[in-house]
Amino acid sequence: MLSRRRLRRDAAVAPSASDAAVGARLAAARVRSLNLGMPRRRDAHAVVASRIWAASVDAEAAEVARARREDLEERVRNEKPAAPKIDWKALEAAASARGDLLAGCAICLGPFSGFEDGSTMLLDCAHAFHASCLAALERHLGFENRRCALCRRPNYNKHVTKRAALDRRAAAATVLTGAARARLAVKRTDTARRAFYGAGRGEARARLAFLARTVRAHNDELVGASDDALDALFAESDDAVAAARAVLAAAVAPPPRRDAEPERPSDAVWAAAEARALKRRAEEEAVCAVCLGPLQASTLLPCSHEFHAACVDAMERFRPGDAGAAACPTCPVCREPYRERRSSSSGAVAKVDVS
Repeated sequence: MLSRRRLRRDAAVAPSASDAAVGARLAAARVRSLNLGMPRRRDAHAVVASRIWAASVDAEAAEVARARREDLEERVRNEKPAAPKIDWKALEAAASARGDLLAGCAICLGPFSGFEDGSTMLLDCAHAFHASCLAALERHLGFENRRCALCRRPNYNKHVTKRAALDRRAAAATVLTGAARARLAVKRTDTARRAFYGAGRGEARARLAFLARTVRAHNDELVGASDDALDALFAESDDAVAAARAVLAAAVAPPPRRDAEPERPSDAVWAAAEARALKRRAEEEAVCAVCLGPLQASTLLPCSHEFHAACVDAMERFRPGDAGAAACPTCPVCREPYRERRSSSSGAVAKVDVS
């Protein structure tokens, strides 16, 4: 019969092992603790005590195993998936192989800079844009709804790339090298022809034509040198006259005035704008000049032009340049700046934040 000390030791060691090992050890402990023969009268109390102790150890081990399993499931549920690692060098190589970095920005159709100034932005779909063009597009669409301007991929990642500058400099170096080689080839050819025809070799007609071209080239160089000198003299005289006129104009001209910001429109201005808008609606079909959709509940500007409220909000967000480039938004039709706008359906005035 197994002693109580050994049972306590097995019970203390069991919770630290794995679930399968715990079950096997407890089963072995129960087999060893039980007497398969008929127990003696004096050992009946020990047998009952050992069975009770084995049952308690079994329950405790099951509770420990359940707690461990629940903790593992909780950690698996709360574990966040690791962000995918993007191979930006491979994406740069793909964009360079397609020629996108030499073609330029697909938004403004302008070339990328040949300097590593951080103005070129590469997306994880291997499409590149100017950083300012991409920022303007994100302001127009909203950062949560951002999409690639070419493949419409949502929630893209972006990375400042220097590969566009390297490709552009490599292309420029190739062009310069080709031009220099062509110039050297022409110069070597002229030197070889001059030596060939100067020795009296070759056909007489070809030799006379080459000498005539050489004389004309020298004559053109002399005439060009004299013309350049005269042009430089006249340009210097024109610069002196322009500088004198600038000094006189600065002396007599009044100080420059700063354009004042547009004032808040009065009730009379709003009444005139509403009258012009009603007259325009009576003469022609009322459509929004931004989306060309029919107008039902519209937003009125002080210049009497009407738009959808969502279209006006989008145009105010999509202002090019820096935040301080324009103090006030302008009408999409007449480009007149405004400080307030009014809803045609309710007549309420909504102030525009221009800070």
